[in-house]
Amino acid sequence: AYTVVQAGNSLAGVIGMFRGHVRKVFFTGALIITTMLSASRVGALLWNYDANMKIYMRLNQHLHTEGVGESCVVCVGSEWYEYPSSFFIPSGCGMEFVRSGFDGVLPAHYNASLGGTRYAAEYLNDMNEADDRQFMENERACDFLISLKYDDKLLPKRQRIKGKTLEIVHELPYVQSSASKALYRALFIPFVSAHKLVYNSYALYKSKEG
Repeated sequence: AYTVVQAGNSLAGVIGMFRGHVRKVFFTGALIITTMLSASRVGALLWNYDANMKIYMRLNQHLHTEGVGESCVVCVGSEWYEYPSSFFIPSGCGMEFVRSGFDGVLPAHYNASLGGTRYAAEYLNDMNEADDRQFMENERACDFLISLKYDDKLLPKRQRIKGKTLEIVHELPYVQSSASKALYRALFIPFVSAHKLVYNSYALYKSKEG
């Protein structure tokens, strides 16, 4: 009886150790996979979608190095929602919206004299309908334009500035979501993602009379 009990205890101990090792391997593997997926996701955001931030940083550098001065007008169209912050441009420069085919309501300019964030522009509405007053009336006053560029063309076409000649100051690759598969957009896969994704350009344009 003693031998049987001793053998049973030994067997139980072996099974317990086996379960312990399996549990450790499982949790270690889960941790490694989770870490790799998280790093891959962060990498995808950095490599695929950081062009907008870099373009605005480039704009700031250009304004200082080229001696543009403290007064300028930066215009945005279809990419208005990616404008990061007014801290990226000198305090004397302003940001304006130009027509780009977007038919929704746009944010209003901050006006401290009218109550700051308590002030609601007259064109704001709960129907999300665009209003002519939210767009810049004189697009010729734009000194810079930030926009996506598809197939070496500035799109949408209505985003062009009438009476102005636009020249590219800087451009960076930017993933075209509609033409790229979700897996490669969501995760960065070394040596694979770059060949599976379709890129456009995020561009900074400087306007000239012409």
